[in-house]
Amino acid sequence: MGPILYLFACASMKEQAVTQAMDRIWNQGDLSAIDEAYTPELAAEVKRFVVDNRTLYPDIKIHIDRFITQGDMFVTQWTVTGTHKDLHKPVTLHGVSVRRYEGGKFVEESMIYDLKSVYDQLGFRVVPPAGVQPFDTPGVAAGTVVDKAPIVDTGLFPAAGNLAIDKSATIYAPRAEVYRMLTTAAGWNDFLQVDARVELRVGGPFELLFGPPELGEGNRGSEGCQVLAWVPDQMVAFSWSAPPDFPEERAQRTMVVITLADNADGTTAVRLHHQGFGMGGHWPEVHAYFDRAWGKVLDALGAKFPAPAVESKGKKKK
Repeated sequence: MGPILYLFACASMKEQAVTQAMDRIWNQGDLSAIDEAYTPELAAEVKRFVVDNRTLYPDIKIHIDRFITQGDMFVTQWTVTGTHKDLHKPVTLHGVSVRRYEGGKFVEESMIYDLKSVYDQLGFRVVPPAGVQPFDTPGVAAGTVVDKAPIVDTGLFPAAGNLAIDKSATIYAPRAEVYRMLTTAAGWNDFLQVDARVELRVGGPFELLFGPPELGEGNRGSEGCQVLAWVPDQMVAFSWSAPPDFPEERAQRTMVVITLADNADGTTAVRLHHQGFGMGGHWPEVHAYFDRAWGKVLDALGAKFPAPAVESKGKKKK
């Protein structure tokens, strides 16, 4: 068993394992670490991606800014820096990766990052110069017109402090039904009685509208928040904003990850992790607000699926 596999086998060392793997792969260019960390089905694609981008940016470095692990899911927010080999311009890229592992190896991986910011930093406004590839991305070739806003603006996420929220609940319903409640507008309206705009796609809206329409767009709830990643019937991650009472903090984004798992008795275990709260300002108040609010949300979800009644047995009289 290789060193990375050994670390995956120890639950308390998952963060160290991922950090070590990313350092070996990206910062050191050690391709053998890819074989240790990924299944053969993913390894070839990851190697191509790493080699191409380390060729474009020979001094590329990655830093893991935040780390979440829940069950078999890993969510990392990262920062990459490097200098383009042809244009000699420095680039900083922020992004989020979601990985799932089985048997000590990654079996799924998705990444979200602001490609348009790379074009901007390299001086490409609409069409990259012929023959120059700004960043190796499947499906995006030199000469492609880049005229759309980034799918997810990771620049909205503040430098995080140590505040985080963890909530859990047992829901008396099948996992697929609980997942539907948490990932559709109809589901949120059903158990929480709120208007919602939810589209389960990367960059899709994840907006819960608590206030009346008279408050105006932007003042009702989580307008502007987006889906970051999802695994069907298992996990959904989305950006989140502070209440309108905290305008400076509301202009930034935090991250929420909800995971679901089957319990042996047929119920569903729900875990919610909310992190990315900034430092200073009104962030402690925002944290306290959501610490209360998420508890109420899970209580409402539980109330939608109450525990089955247990018949009491009367005592026989003598």
